[in-house]
Amino acid sequence: MFNITEAVTAYSTLFLAIVTTGLAYATYKLWSATGSLVQDARNVSHRELRAYVWACEVNQQPVNAPDIGLDNNCRITVLLENAGQTPTKNLRMNIHWDVFDEKLPQDFAFPESHLPPAAAHIGPGGTVHSRHVDIPNPILSLVARRLRFVYVWGWVDYDDVIDPTTRHRTEYCFEMLMDGDLSSYAMHEQFNAADEDCLRKPASFYD
Repeated sequence: MFNITEAVTAYSTLFLAIVTTGLAYATYKLWSATGSLVQDARNVSHRELRAYVWACEVNQQPVNAPDIGLDNNCRITVLLENAGQTPTKNLRMNIHWDVFDEKLPQDFAFPESHLPPAAAHIGPGGTVHSRHVDIPNPILSLVARRLRFVYVWGWVDYDDVIDPTTRHRTEYCFEMLMDGDLSSYAMHEQFNAADEDCLRKPASFYD
């Protein structure tokens, strides 16, 4: 015999189960969306706050110190700036240069300097000079006549305080240009990159 009370109870139980499942799914989706928003906010904050080191300027000055073998040279340093809002950690850097008969080939390997890397620290918005290189002035006259080509390149490896598990790297390369006694430095198409776009991966500070 059909019992309407039992039928109503069964349908009510089924309806409640469907509603409860729907609420549970909606709650999960809301929790998932909130989690994604929180993670996105963290990622944005990290990108905005982390340290960003780049080569912002090339400086040069004459060096005349015959007593230590530096007579009639041009001393070059690269100014490195932290454009981020937090300081760097475990920063290491190096610089090198060479003179060539022709423009750099596409497969140039950008060898390391024979000097060991230097350590430094750059605060938010701060700058630091690279180690210097000295180029004999007679080479500059050849550059001015386009008989030789001089390139200066280097790199910076560092950590940031926001994400200490990810090490960062910046590479730079400039070609020296001479117009009479006036010199300038043009960013080269190769070996100018940051992080995953760099030619090499960052080395550990302790290597």
